[in-house]
Amino acid sequence: MSQVPEEFVSISKAASMLGLNTYFTKGLVDRRELNSWLSKGGHRRISVKSIQSYVARAGMSESASAPRQTSLKAMVAIESLAVRTCVQDMGVAGVRGVQLNLMDSVADALVELSIDEPDLLIVELLMSWEQQQKILNTLTSFCRKQPRVLIFAATNQPHLQALFTQNHPTNLCIVNEVLTADWVMGCVHGVRLARHH
Repeated sequence: MSQVPEEFVSISKAASMLGLNTYFTKGLVDRRELNSWLSKGGHRRISVKSIQSYVARAGMSESASAPRQTSLKAMVAIESLAVRTCVQDMGVAGVRGVQLNLMDSVADALVELSIDEPDLLIVELLMSWEQQQKILNTLTSFCRKQPRVLIFAATNQPHLQALFTQNHPTNLCIVNEVLTADWVMGCVHGVRLARHH
């Protein structure tokens, strides 16, 4: 009797099958919860049998063929290339229950906002005081018209935060914070969990 060779998939395919992002899937491999090997090119190949075994052990009901339900539609505009690249590498877009639209400019996000309304918008404001003030005025107006959209605006201008916190809508949160990939991931996950419960 001949033995069927074991099937292996890429890390991104494994993540898709698990309904997780590649960052967390790599962690499962590192903790040896999934069987893998490295190709000559240094790419991880994950055993399909170990994925199926993990799904059974974890009590996950979702399979690769099952459509993923999106519970949070997020738009993130990060002007800093390093942070945007890190967010892409962390795989926020692959997180179960999150549909992420990652953009490289606030201007593009504002245009897209009128076309495709998200549940969550995170914007990084690195431009001049005057430009940030105009953008925050636009976001304030949008928030008053669309109260279900939660907006986080990270500014590097502490005086703007004080100026806009006095009379702004409750769904607009202005933070004097330098965005990091971890901050973005934490915000997306936190909002997703809060909306889920």
